[in-house]
Amino acid sequence: GNGGIETFKVEPNGAGFRLTNPGDFLKPLLASDMEFGYDGKIYVSHFGNLIWKGGNGGGRVYTLFDPQKIQSDEVKQVRELFAKGFDNRTTEELGQLLEQADQRVRREAQFSLAERLRKIPEDKQVLIALSHALLPDKPLTTRLHALWAFGQIAREDGAARDAIAKQLKDTDPEIRANAARLVGSCQMFRVVSQLVPLLKDSSPRVRMWSAI
Repeated sequence: GNGGIETFKVEPNGAGFRLTNPGDFLKPLLASDMEFGYDGKIYVSHFGNLIWKGGNGGGRVYTLFDPQKIQSDEVKQVRELFAKGFDNRTTEELGQLLEQADQRVRREAQFSLAERLRKIPEDKQVLIALSHALLPDKPLTTRLHALWAFGQIAREDGAARDAIAKQLKDTDPEIRANAARLVGSCQMFRVVSQLVPLLKDSSPRVRMWSAI
């Protein structure tokens, strides 16, 4: 009776987050999973009638959507982007897609750029695209995806390690925090000493990742 889909938001709380504005979105429903489709719909898998309670099963997949919004230009663009794929796009296109509003598009562009740099470490076009996306005047989400792309290949790429180390002095605390996290996860031992001053950073998240 209490199953279903709930909504909530998050807000910063020290080095982490806390949940705010909890609410019911679709209840009661024996939802086992949900996913956002590229077509602007929410897909929900439903147990149906529970066999272990005398039911006959009959699981279903429901879709929820706003008839007007799924016809919007934004949804159409995302649907077309994924229909075409990302591997055959130019490096310049992928760099531009790092600024796309949809997180899934940014993520695919990030992975495609990282894979190209893994195959050809000296690919100047990819380095330029990611470095451009890391500029301070770019949206934070764009900068983070570019930083994460460097993190994907930093273990075997010196240019990527240099790009990450440079961000330890960035003016945005979230960039500094993610750079510190990557220094650790990518085992960048040569720049570990640069984390020591960050233990006194004004941002709790920067201090946390530097300590870890």
